[in-house]
Amino acid sequence: METRKATAIPTAKTKPSTSSRVRKREQSSPSGELIYIHIGKCGGTSLWDAIQRSAPVAKRYPSIRKVHVATPPISHDADYLIVVRNPIDRVVSAFNWRLKLVVADGEQKDRFPGEYSVLTKYRSLNALAEALYKNGVLVPSVAEDFLKIHHLRESISFYLSDLLTAIRRKQVFAVMATELLDADVERVLGVKQVKRIHDNRAGSNAEKSALSGTARRNLRHFLAPDYDALNRLTRLFPVAPETLKLLMQ
Repeated sequence: METRKATAIPTAKTKPSTSSRVRKREQSSPSGELIYIHIGKCGGTSLWDAIQRSAPVAKRYPSIRKVHVATPPISHDADYLIVVRNPIDRVVSAFNWRLKLVVADGEQKDRFPGEYSVLTKYRSLNALAEALYKNGVLVPSVAEDFLKIHHLRESISFYLSDLLTAIRRKQVFAVMATELLDADVERVLGVKQVKRIHDNRAGSNAEKSALSGTARRNLRHFLAPDYDALNRLTRLFPVAPETLKLLMQ
């Protein structure tokens, strides 16, 4: 069996300690605030629409704040609603969405430095994922390419890792999963019909979404921080067994 060394995602400089990052992000919130953490490519725009139409949320929370493409504030006064997704499925969706917008449509070709070059270099997540490791060792240049892609750079752990060291169980209003979003929205928010916004499933290419065994194993290893964040989140706020299985497979 091939052994892989622990993933070390390259960074420009050493990150400050978790405790110092948490302290810098701690802030007070208005009484009764709900902070909605919209992790990219988790159906979050559709969920935001449902949150705004939710009678239970309106009754309980006079203030709602959405956080997207940013690390969430850490408040001991607020509650949190978090939407998550299986890490590999999320990355497949994000890569193909960016490929469409940046390369196929050309709408965002110059939005993020280096992203267009990376997407045209690999053309599929499978090719990028297969190149991540060589002889079980992470290839830093490929990891850097991976992190040039919008929403791959802003991973699940990007949003949650520090937050989960600081908040308490009673602050988590709900954890929802993309895989069961309709049922979660109806059960928690009382909204029976989720409007599908930015849903790219109908236009997705099965070939571009297919992953080889090597690509899937490499992604599972590279995304270990995301799986760890999901483990910690679901220990803090237990979810149904079927939801946990979908998230962690």
